Amino acid sequence: MCCIILYILGLLWFGGKRDACSKCFFTLGVIVFFWVLLNAIALTSSASAFPFVYSLRMVCICYIPFSTLWLFMNLASSKWTKSRVIQIVLLTIPSLDALTVLTNPLHKLMFLNYTFPKPIYGILFWVHMVVSFTFVLIAFLYIMWYVVKNARSQPIVILAGIGIILPYFLNVMYSLGGIIRYDITPLGYFVTFILYAVSSFHSHLLNFRTLSLTKMQDLLEDAVLVAREDGIITDYNQSAADLFPQLEPSASVISINTIFSYLQEQILDCPPELKLDAQSLLSSKMESIDTEFRLPMPNGTERNYSMTVRTMTSREKVVGCIVMLSDITEHRSMISEIHEQNNKLVELKESAEAASIAKSSFLANMSHEIRTPMNAIIGMTSIGKSATDVERKDYAFEKIELASTHLLGVINDILDMSKIEAGKLELSHSEFSFEKMLQKVAGVINFRMEEKQQNFAVHIDRKIPSYLIGDDQRLAQVITNLLSNAVKFTPAQGSIRLNTQLLSSDQDGDTIQMEVIDTGIGLSPEQQSKLFSSFQQAEGSTSRKFGGTGLGLAISKHIVEMMGGTIWIQSELGKGATFTFTVKMKHADSVHHQPAVLSWNNLRTLVVDDDESVLEYFEENMVSNGASCDTAICGKNALSDIDRYGDYDIYFVDLKMPDMDGIELTRRIKASRVSTNNPVVIMISGTEWSTIADEAKSAGVDKFLQKPLFPSDIIDIVNECLGTSELDSANQLPLDEVDDFANFQLLLAEDVEINREILMALLESTQIQIDCAENGEEALRMFRTNPERYDMIFMDVQMPKMDGYEATRKIRDLNIPNAKDIPIVAMTANVFKEDIEHCLACGMNDHVGKPLDIDDVLHVLRRYVGHK
Repeated sequence: MCCIILYILGLLWFGGKRDACSKCFFTLGVIVFFWVLLNAIALTSSASAFPFVYSLRMVCICYIPFSTLWLFMNLASSKWTKSRVIQIVLLTIPSLDALTVLTNPLHKLMFLNYTFPKPIYGILFWVHMVVSFTFVLIAFLYIMWYVVKNARSQPIVILAGIGIILPYFLNVMYSLGGIIRYDITPLGYFVTFILYAVSSFHSHLLNFRTLSLTKMQDLLEDAVLVAREDGIITDYNQSAADLFPQLEPSASVISINTIFSYLQEQILDCPPELKLDAQSLLSSKMESIDTEFRLPMPNGTERNYSMTVRTMTSREKVVGCIVMLSDITEHRSMISEIHEQNNKLVELKESAEAASIAKSSFLANMSHEIRTPMNAIIGMTSIGKSATDVERKDYAFEKIELASTHLLGVINDILDMSKIEAGKLELSHSEFSFEKMLQKVAGVINFRMEEKQQNFAVHIDRKIPSYLIGDDQRLAQVITNLLSNAVKFTPAQGSIRLNTQLLSSDQDGDTIQMEVIDTGIGLSPEQQSKLFSSFQQAEGSTSRKFGGTGLGLAISKHIVEMMGGTIWIQSELGKGATFTFTVKMKHADSVHHQPAVLSWNNLRTLVVDDDESVLEYFEENMVSNGASCDTAICGKNALSDIDRYGDYDIYFVDLKMPDMDGIELTRRIKASRVSTNNPVVIMISGTEWSTIADEAKSAGVDKFLQKPLFPSDIIDIVNECLGTSELDSANQLPLDEVDDFANFQLLLAEDVEINREILMALLESTQIQIDCAENGEEALRMFRTNPERYDMIFMDVQMPKMDGYEATRKIRDLNIPNAKDIPIVAMTANVFKEDIEHCLACGMNDHVGKPLDIDDVLHVLRRYVGHK
């Protein structure tokens, strides 16, 4: 009954968790249970039933030895349990033995003398006993070997082994008729069951813990492998199986050496830690290994891995190791990104510190740049006031004008850079003449080149459209900056050249490249690296030889990039410099009047200049319009050509040439005419006409063309010689003309008295009548009182009581004659694009910037009242 109860409890306890060993144990328990039950029945049965009951009892006994051996083999995890031959043997022999037991009582073969209650054993009985005890002995030896082998690591096995051996030992003692007179095998089995239950419970806990660890390992993203002391891998998780193809379920025995060898083959730069084998690792006293490596993946990528090996010890002996591989690619990437960010922060810090130092140096330079012209203005003002003669005063005024212009340029550069740093610099797109824009730039820069007697040439690519759409003022600012630098850093009598070229043209616009080439001092690579940086100068000390804010190139770079282009420099120290930039401009679709070109087919011209580029430029323009053009590089060659080919219709003669200048050559041309016609000699020079006019006219010069040369100037002056005058007044011989606005009345709204005095003094020669108002409110009242009196209004923007914007809006809102039509021109120091747009939006017609330029003021007067 105890066996039944324990068996039922065992079934309930182990449930579906029974392994092969538990199944064998409970199968053996069933056989023993029936053996005990049949034994009890045999003791109480009748004589007629006894042989059959006893025979069934013997059948159970037949199966017990083999069931015991099978239990022990499973308990020891023997590989023979998977053998089909062993399974057939262990099933066939007890079945044949049981068949003999069942048939012998009927034929009296088993017992030679059958008596009750105790039979006399026959030969077959002893055969049965020998076979049974042989298998029981094998089972005992097997379990004892297993107990001895695992007793150290699993002490519970000793108790289980003793418990299993005990019932069979008692059964042997009883069968041999020894000390034990009664069959107490069930009692031994009961003890066995208790010990085995304890062992199984312990094993169950161990299995549960192992299962939990296995599940935990599978949840880990890290690859984990466990190896025993001989290097054989006993456990691994799913991440390891995914990483190493060798760990297939079908693989029986895998050594950790296989994994190490695989890694050594895959890793190009294998760390020395991975070159150890398992035996060296497990036999050494090294407790751990930590290393990192890059492992190529099947998809062609590479991943970073960190490998950690930890040995396991028991009683100071290494019993195995754990290998863990962690994918640290993202970690490394994050660390790299952090390092990169740190480097950027360091660079930004260094850049900020450098910018701070640069700005401090810049402020020191600006202090020098501003104080120098201010000192000149103040000093020359004192000299002019104390001077008694007119020449001394004129000299002082001339220096004041130059210093003021320089100071204005410094201030404009600072304001432009402030707008760039604030992100407020914008482009204003409008249609403009490309050639006229270059002519204005040349006019601005020419006087400085003349002071240093520098040669200046401009080459315009004929493929560039005559009219473009863009911000011509900002483009002119870039070219002026580059030319100003070229003038500044090129010695006297050096050469400066401006080349233009059409790089490409498509529906989006034209890409134009411009080069400013000089023969100046050049720049070193270190100086070039600072050129286009804000607040940086190639030469930073205030005692430098060349002045300037150091902002011009930084501003130019920003403007060029806003125009969709780039700017760069090519230079060597002492060998001049070439500044090149590109811009993207849209070509104008509207049709414009071009200079009329008469028939030049029979026109013979001779160009004399010691600059070959000028000769090539002239020849290109003359031949493209149908004229014949010969060139000579000096006066001697020119006279030789005249003697050989006769007189030419038009001579273009450079003023400054070696051996024979243009004045002397003109005299000889006029004196040695070989034909009756009267050839025209046109003097070309960068020198102002007024300084050479008397000498040139006396030598026979007919006309003057100032360098740099532009195609329209050449066309106009040739047309004039042929009888059609398209020549712009700026290119003709100078005439003493004065603007006369004596019949016009101007209303000036300006709150600063000295500004009123300046404008009245500037316009004094024009004889225009001026009424002054000190604020917008007074200007509104004066205009409302007598609107027909005024032809034009100059309106300051910032004034007390009522500013210029509000005054303009109120004038435009008046319902009186002339209020809507009278020209109102803003006169203010606010010269940014948004300021000009604000003036136009409130009803003003135009804008004049302060400080006032008399040419700008006269241009506005001619535009709005000159036609009257």
